[in-house]
Amino acid sequence: MSVQRRSAAIWNRTLPADLEQRLTESLYPGEDRQAPMEIFFRADDIGIMDDNLGQLLRLFRHHRIPLCLAVVPAWMNERAWRQMAGYTPDDPLWCWHQHGWAHRNHQKSGRKSEFGSHRSREEIRDDLARGSNHLQTLLGSCFFPVFTPPWNRCSEQTLQVLSELDFTAVSRTPTARPEAKGIITDLPVNVDLHTRREQDPAEGWDNLWQELSMAAASGRIGIMIHHQLINGRGFRFLDILLSFCRHQHLLRPCTYRELLP
Repeated sequence: MSVQRRSAAIWNRTLPADLEQRLTESLYPGEDRQAPMEIFFRADDIGIMDDNLGQLLRLFRHHRIPLCLAVVPAWMNERAWRQMAGYTPDDPLWCWHQHGWAHRNHQKSGRKSEFGSHRSREEIRDDLARGSNHLQTLLGSCFFPVFTPPWNRCSEQTLQVLSELDFTAVSRTPTARPEAKGIITDLPVNVDLHTRREQDPAEGWDNLWQELSMAAASGRIGIMIHHQLINGRGFRFLDILLSFCRHQHLLRPCTYRELLP
């Protein structure tokens, strides 16, 4: 298992002093809004239990905020699943779903993708099916048939095979191509907390506030988390954000179960 370990620049400086005010300005829907706005959190690269994953689960459980967990099938075995037992994996807070097969790049050129254009339909179907079968066997009724492709990228063939295999949705980013419309429901994340590339923390914060504002303006907020990249400041921010979501009556935290008909 190989994952990036370096925290983004914004988490290597002191958090902004006006953090809660900026959250209010970015996320609060406004006094004229009557219906609650849906917000969901998606944690990627779930496999073996480590200190960061344990802290993440405790934080969401403490605030009673739901979390969609994208599990890499090849990383999850009986021992790893038993380690989740302390967090009551059948709690409705959690929505365990599929994240690729082994989180391995198969593109011979261009941007990384496990289920991209350089793989045959048969290879794609085999990996999707064995990943789903593996997780259903291990997780039982805790498994929910939504697919998050590694790096938020997949081919049109992958979307078609997902539909054939009775997956209910795919979760990528709003700009992901090809579009899933007409093939399978897409539940995009539109805010990235941890795989940010800005070198200047000030620029990173400006971009993050803009992402949050644009997500709120779209009518649904989807926040992507990578627990391996969270340091102390990152956990502090997440603690404040979850508390904010819990106490804002016009924000409705949910999982894929509530987002799908």
